[in-house]
Amino acid sequence: MTAKASLQAVIWDYDCTLADTWQKNLVVTRNILEYLTGRDARQIPALRSLDTYRTAVTRKNNWRQFYREECGLTEAQTDLAGRSWTTFQMQDNTPIRFFEGIPEVLAALRPLPQGIVSQNSQRQIAKALRDSGLLPYFEKIVGYEEVAFDRQKPAPDALLLCIEHLIDSASGEVWYIGDHDVDATCVFHANRRLRDQGSEMRVRSMRACYGCDHDTAAWTIQPDYTVHTPRDILQIIHSSRQLSSYKGQQEG
Repeated sequence: MTAKASLQAVIWDYDCTLADTWQKNLVVTRNILEYLTGRDARQIPALRSLDTYRTAVTRKNNWRQFYREECGLTEAQTDLAGRSWTTFQMQDNTPIRFFEGIPEVLAALRPLPQGIVSQNSQRQIAKALRDSGLLPYFEKIVGYEEVAFDRQKPAPDALLLCIEHLIDSASGEVWYIGDHDVDATCVFHANRRLRDQGSEMRVRSMRACYGCDHDTAAWTIQPDYTVHTPRDILQIIHSSRQLSSYKGQQEG
């Protein structure tokens, strides 16, 4: 697949890629832990502060691993935590914010289908986007509810489901933008699945580091690109000649 391959769609992670959700997710996680265990969640080291929460989440691959290893939940409790997440998210009013520049990037990419693949709740993501006037930019949102618990990222199921919904083409490229090494690993597994199926479609990974402080040195799979601001996304797409209409739109 060459750099001139046709860009078919752009897919985003949600937490720390589109939106700063750290504080809200911490509050919700504390509430769920107290509901399930009756314990003061602030006594759990990973939940003592926003900094300890960010550090703990960053070093885990997915939410199930976080609940089991950082919060000490059993498998059954972890299942219940997953089923409770949407309810607690919708009940909580902690504000979130979309990163500066995201609305402009979404608008510039609008000629392309855009989607979201996240381990957060589809309903919560849709509500946040709707409240901010950004929902019309997205044709598909795949949350944790749409994929089996044991097939969450880094398994490719959610990403491939989103790709299948967004495009009909069997060739070209899709870009997935995320902040965590689990996102880059998900892209790796998606490409392997596509090759095994004989598809000419390929997925590129873009690391968004403006909402997190991950060190990629320890990542098993390195991203294809790294961006330090949302606007860098457009520059990379333009320079890679993936979105042929972008330059004309900016100059017109």
